Amino acid sequence: MNLGQKLVTELSTRQPWLNKSSPAAIATHEQTVDGIHFTIEMQDADKYGFLVRSISAQTLEHPRAELALQTLLTRQAAEIEKRLTYLLEHFRLVELDELKQIAQVRSHVPYRQDGTVHYYEILLTEGASLSFVRCNNSGARGQREIEPTYITKEALTRLANDFIGVLHVSGLRK
Repeated sequence: MNLGQKLVTELSTRQPWLNKSSPAAIATHEQTVDGIHFTIEMQDADKYGFLVRSISAQTLEHPRAELALQTLLTRQAAEIEKRLTYLLEHFRLVELDELKQIAQVRSHVPYRQDGTVHYYEILLTEGASLSFVRCNNSGARGQREIEPTYITKEALTRLANDFIGVLHVSGLRK
């Protein structure tokens, strides 16, 4: 059983803790897998997958100092672009903020429907953590909102394994 499968198996066995009385209720699951601490916020689940609000992953180790942080973030963003080809949109590096030590990776061609733009966003922070959300932005509101996205068990398994791979790009694993 790979690491992503372990995470999904644990989530699947804990489905009863999801609050079915309120569709907007958010359940949080935390688990450490292969030196990466995952936090997953969900609104619902069924036998095929999960309605995910956000996923964050953080290494328990710090990146090696000999690797320039800008280089590390660029490599991690490239790894996301290469690995995450199975979701609704592909990813591209949008911004690299050296001062805040954050790389922003978003859907390359976001989905547009009825004047609203829907897109994935991944923030890589200091080469040691990432956060994943799906957002929408309507020109009328002028601000983005996080929206839940349905992720099958198979896709969540791949995401977890890919997030582990992205965070290990830092060279922490010997």
